[in-house]
Amino acid sequence: MQSSLKFKLHFAILALLVAGTLTLVQMLAERRGGRVDITANLRNSISEKSIAVLTRLEAPLRVTAFYGEGDTGRRELETLLRAYASANPLFTYALVNPAKNPGLAQALDVQSHGTLVFEYRSLRKKLIGREEEAITNTVLALTENRPKTVYFLSGHGEKSIEDGYRSLQRALHGENYILRELYLTETGGVPPDAHCLVIAGPRKELIASESAALDRYLDRGGNLLALIDPYSDGGLKPLIEDYGIVLHENSIVDRNSQLSGGEYLFPAVSRYQPHAITRNMTYMSFFPVARSLAVKSENGKGAEPRPLALTSPGSWGETDRGGLLEGRAAFQSGSDLPGPLILAAVTARKLEPTGKESRIAVFGDSDFASDDYLDISGNKDFILNTIAWLAEAENRITLRSRPSGFMPIILTQNQSRLMFWLSLVLLPGLIAAAGAAVGIRSRRG
Repeated sequence: MQSSLKFKLHFAILALLVAGTLTLVQMLAERRGGRVDITANLRNSISEKSIAVLTRLEAPLRVTAFYGEGDTGRRELETLLRAYASANPLFTYALVNPAKNPGLAQALDVQSHGTLVFEYRSLRKKLIGREEEAITNTVLALTENRPKTVYFLSGHGEKSIEDGYRSLQRALHGENYILRELYLTETGGVPPDAHCLVIAGPRKELIASESAALDRYLDRGGNLLALIDPYSDGGLKPLIEDYGIVLHENSIVDRNSQLSGGEYLFPAVSRYQPHAITRNMTYMSFFPVARSLAVKSENGKGAEPRPLALTSPGSWGETDRGGLLEGRAAFQSGSDLPGPLILAAVTARKLEPTGKESRIAVFGDSDFASDDYLDISGNKDFILNTIAWLAEAENRITLRSRPSGFMPIILTQNQSRLMFWLSLVLLPGLIAAAGAAVGIRSRRG
């Protein structure tokens, strides 16, 4: 009886301590005006990208959101807009019921509920939607009136913005890029307005005149993103190697990857090397069927190559293509390359006498940016930040908001083993030990 009373007393004291601590934290937060977001995906906060875009405001920006009191999403939108306003006082907002304010709705040419009207200086844009990414991209379009033009090479079986890269197309449009397809056999060269040229997974080799056009483009300071799948380089291997990046003829095997039921041809990258592109990146990136690269400081163009992303130490570059097709994969010393392996690399070359820089980024895979994989973990940030660096739009290099809803938890083999021992062995063991101790004490009492 006495031990039961003592337990209840201890529990009551603990509950009072927890309640008092929470009350104190709340009082301090209110006094300091702070906000702590503990929701999944930080959906009550705004991303690093949104904060960076807001810092570039040079004049008041007002958002008028036309939502009725009972409209779906009104509360969530108000929470999000409040976070924007907290980040920069130049951002203000108002929620307006169009049924009660038909004059304002007519003046701003609003035709339906759920419309957001952005006003900045003499500019005005409308948005139907309430996702953070869409709101931030609208602010970006208003504050940055110099869009960058990105061309995607076509004609050799590449992935294009109309086939395979539709999600990437939407993401780039949202970040104020102009996108165009390019057929070198028709144009004879890369247009002068190109800030970046993307070659994504070519299946057929470029002809001599096309390769010469790429050489001329890079020699005048052009920027290239080459996404090169295993065993198919489109004839780009000599050009890329001339700038100090070597394409290995292999497929990366990574048995530590736990995505898609442990698919070993799906290497994961968490070892990002220091660079503007990878700054603050913490999410892993995944590459379905990729080749490895190498960098060499001695190269024909006097470029300065450097690794960008490495696979895990347990991975290797498998050269037995036939064995992979039959489902066999085993490291062979002398023929296979041991990990960690370079999966992405960048290189840059200063042009004399102008000092202009020609930039190239090479990935050993093109599928990671495709519609099926773009939204997995850090893939979108990785490809968009790379294009921003190539297009010399470093202010767009950032971490973007995470989509709400389901986001898979992806564990490496070591993390899975740790979770197993913690959840199925250690914690149950501690609970059992505690129960046994209580039983022994009660019998002695």
